Amino acid sequence: MRTILISLVTGILTLAISYYVFVVNEPTEATQFRNSGVSASSDAPVLDTEEVLFLTARLEEYQQKVYDHILDTQHQQERFNGVLEHIEARLEAVETSANTQVSGADELNEAYSAYKAPKPAEVTDEDIGYFIDESLYAGYQNDGLTSLAADQVVANLDKVPGVSLDDMQCADRFCRATFSHVNGEQPEVHGLFGEPPFVNEGFTIVQPDGRVALYFNQPGESLSELRSEVGDSLGYWDHASEETSSR
Repeated sequence: MRTILISLVTGILTLAISYYVFVVNEPTEATQFRNSGVSASSDAPVLDTEEVLFLTARLEEYQQKVYDHILDTQHQQERFNGVLEHIEARLEAVETSANTQVSGADELNEAYSAYKAPKPAEVTDEDIGYFIDESLYAGYQNDGLTSLAADQVVANLDKVPGVSLDDMQCADRFCRATFSHVNGEQPEVHGLFGEPPFVNEGFTIVQPDGRVALYFNQPGESLSELRSEVGDSLGYWDHASEETSSR
């Protein structure tokens, strides 16, 4: 749903720019010819170069957000495909083990259990990263903290030559910084650890396009508490409790 909305906004901006560039700002002679002698002076708004550049920049910004969201969606699709492959493998095992001591019904029960709870025993960094991404997409962003963190990173980029900061977004409890390398290779950002704002707990995740996202918590916040919160929201701990009770 979010992808459709962003695509719609992008389309509207594209049409608006096209209208102003190719209709509103067309040569005066063409306008006079079309209006059959009407005076060249008109009350129609004229978009200057600075405004065109501003709208173009906004369009590129929305296009980048669409691209980033597509990458996140592809990542989630890969995880879902892994679950489906696991189910298919279990179902194949049921078909080929009909002559074993384990009955087909037991195999089906195991396959259903794997489908019902395909989650790992512990919350992964990818789970936390996805949780933070969704929170930032939902608008839980603190502009002041984002600006401060970005300035601190830029001041220390000399410690990681060739690495640039592509994006910084912070909420009240956590942040995500995205880095790239000028040569297009995977950036090495460990040289920034221990420097502001990366003085607390954090972890990195390599993005599908080769960039590196560094997730870190704000001062006074605990990554273990966030991990527990993510586990509760995903139902990891409830599943573990059910298994313990069944024993």
